[in-house]
Amino acid sequence: MSMISASSQALHMARELFSEGGTLPAGLIPIELANSWERSRQVGLTPQSRRLHGGRPARQQRLDTLEENQQLIRHVTPEMQLLWQSLMDPRWTLLCMNRSGVIVHERNAESATAVELKTLVTGRGLSEMELGPTAPSCVLKEARPFTVSGSQHYLCELDRFFCAAAPIRTPDGQLVAALNVSGIDMQPSLWLQDRINFTAISIENRLYKDLQDCSLLHLHADPRLIGTPLEGIIAIDPDGYLLHANRSARSLLGLGLEEHSRLAISLEALLGSQGRRDFSNLQRFPGEVNEISLSCGRRIYARLQDPENSFGIVYRTTEPPHSTQEQEASPFNEASLDKAFDVSRRAFAGEVPILVQGETGTGKEVFAKSLHVSLAADRPFVAINCSAIPSNLIEAELFGYVEGAFTGGRKGGAMGKIEAANGGTLFLDEIGDMPMELQTRLLRVLQERKLTRLGDNRDVQLNIRLISASHRDLETLVRSDQFREDLFYRINGFRVVLPPVRDRLNIRGLIESLLSQLSPDEPKALSPETLGKLLAYNWPGNVRELQQALKVACILSGPEPEISTNHFSPDMQAKLTKVSGIGPTSQSPLRRREQETIRESLARNNGNISATASQLGISRTTLYKKMRE
Repeated sequence: MSMISASSQALHMARELFSEGGTLPAGLIPIELANSWERSRQVGLTPQSRRLHGGRPARQQRLDTLEENQQLIRHVTPEMQLLWQSLMDPRWTLLCMNRSGVIVHERNAESATAVELKTLVTGRGLSEMELGPTAPSCVLKEARPFTVSGSQHYLCELDRFFCAAAPIRTPDGQLVAALNVSGIDMQPSLWLQDRINFTAISIENRLYKDLQDCSLLHLHADPRLIGTPLEGIIAIDPDGYLLHANRSARSLLGLGLEEHSRLAISLEALLGSQGRRDFSNLQRFPGEVNEISLSCGRRIYARLQDPENSFGIVYRTTEPPHSTQEQEASPFNEASLDKAFDVSRRAFAGEVPILVQGETGTGKEVFAKSLHVSLAADRPFVAINCSAIPSNLIEAELFGYVEGAFTGGRKGGAMGKIEAANGGTLFLDEIGDMPMELQTRLLRVLQERKLTRLGDNRDVQLNIRLISASHRDLETLVRSDQFREDLFYRINGFRVVLPPVRDRLNIRGLIESLLSQLSPDEPKALSPETLGKLLAYNWPGNVRELQQALKVACILSGPEPEISTNHFSPDMQAKLTKVSGIGPTSQSPLRRREQETIRESLARNNGNISATASQLGISRTTLYKKMRE
């Protein structure tokens, strides 16, 4: 909504006359504001009413507000944090109000000096009846974005305020909140209303995650925009009908822009025959972005869902079981990982830095993201691969820069990835490959909990949890002066070493877990010979290599329920021919019987090597040797 050009003096005079029973000149303020002034006068408010300094809400009132609005707060918090990072000024405050006009979450500077801003806290009511017209009260009344400035407010005590607000709706169109930014003695920026609108859209997209008994299809014509606030989202019920679609999806699919009207179209009609085959691919590999055909012949990009992990390892977030039977049913498929995660989670909850080490492909980022999700799923998780950023760009990528800091920089500058993780988790992958000069600056940031963008002299305060990872032996790097000793001790609050696949005790359980994820609708099984070869192979690429091999086999096996060795890629088949496994062979009956006994024992123990070796009365080393013979 555009700013009104009427002078402040004219508004002052008109407001006084109006409060005394007069009428407003036509066109002086928007009709919605004029109606709000009328309602304010009817409930007894006058321009001289003092309502803003009514004091902070009682502690119990704040606690009740937090309790009653948990779901909304969970979704607005990370998006408000991102928006606040572009404000970070003691003269601004960022607020979210529920349908009743009560503040449920706020972001403001601790150094805020204006008394008026300090009263805008969780539990405080800002409805029209309390303060007259404001941007958020107009949004809650009209269900569209609003800007209100200076003397457009009915109360004189709000004359110093500028506020811009946008509505937040549920997927079915219910108005649930207003997102508002208010500044005192501030000149509004041209981009502010757009940023508020954009953030409100981001929050609405998050609300789709709370829908029950439906699948979410994320889509866009540009695959790079899937996973961003600009993506289209449609909710699909179990019968294959579209329940809801956000504005971006409706525009992309030609469904009309009545954003929250109920859809009456099936997925089958939307996609056509080729699209249905494409959709089956999406179901087979959830979380991956692939092309998909529409019934009109257009092709777009889509992702069915975003799984919690990409390697088939599901990390527990509750207390580990105590009985052997319960441990064998653990989603870890590995008791040692189950225990490691539980202890790590408790350390991470206490803000202890976590260092995850292990060979390439063992799932270090998966472990890190699972820790983050177990404690703060609604906060930012920013992963940085320290070995993948060019050395001449890594400082700008990590710390950000202001406009003009260097040739070729983005107009307006850019936020660094460390700053983007503020309020959440920073994951520094392959930190052992970080250049020494950057290690020094990172150490200072971790010690002082603040950073300075390149070319700037202002500090950005940080509140982050830290997880680092490396496949290299950092202690060896420290001894050879390739890694700072003081940085090593700063990041090594609690160390976890992830085992390679060849040392996993329950490789079979991991294989079955991956298969179930790769082919959820058409269960696949491995032939005994193939399973034996997979168990005997040493998997130098670890879980990543295993996952890729099984993915190819699932595709190439087509509708067949059983996967055999010839369904793997030629390269993988060549590797598997070098191991004999524990399947049927042309060896002596005694050797075949021994192999069958091992296979049967492994099956009874769900692939647990230790339990199988104990049951057979041999050592783990001997069992491994027999499996590889």
